[in-house]
Amino acid sequence: FSFATHPKDAYKTDSSLKSLTNYYGKPLYIYSESADAESEIYRNLYGVSDRVDSVNDTAAKTCTDNFIIIREKSTAGISQDGGCVFIEGPGEDLVQIADGFLLKIIGVN
Repeated sequence: FSFATHPKDAYKTDSSLKSLTNYYGKPLYIYSESADAESEIYRNLYGVSDRVDSVNDTAAKTCTDNFIIIREKSTAGISQDGGCVFIEGPGEDLVQIADGFLLKIIGVN
C-alpha cells in the first residue's frame, strides 16, 4: 500500500467499514468525481480485488456489488451501506478522505 497522504493527516472516520478481506478476489467498481481519489483507490486495491472497473454513473451497479462511490459534497464523510462505500467531501480533500478509507480497511486508522 502507498498513500498520497501521511497517515496522521488522513481523514479519520468512526464509521463501521468492511475490512480489506471483503475485497480479496472479488470485482470492485468505482464511480468517481475525482480522478486523483479514484487513482488512489485503484492503485491500492488493484492487486487485492479480482479486477477494478470504473463506471460512468451510480445506476450501473447496486450495493450488492463492491462499489465505491467518490463524490464531491460540502462536508467530508465515509460511510458504508451493504457493498457500497461512499467517500464524500470537498473536491480538494477527496484524496485525503480516500486515504482515510484505505487506512481504515487495513486497520491502521
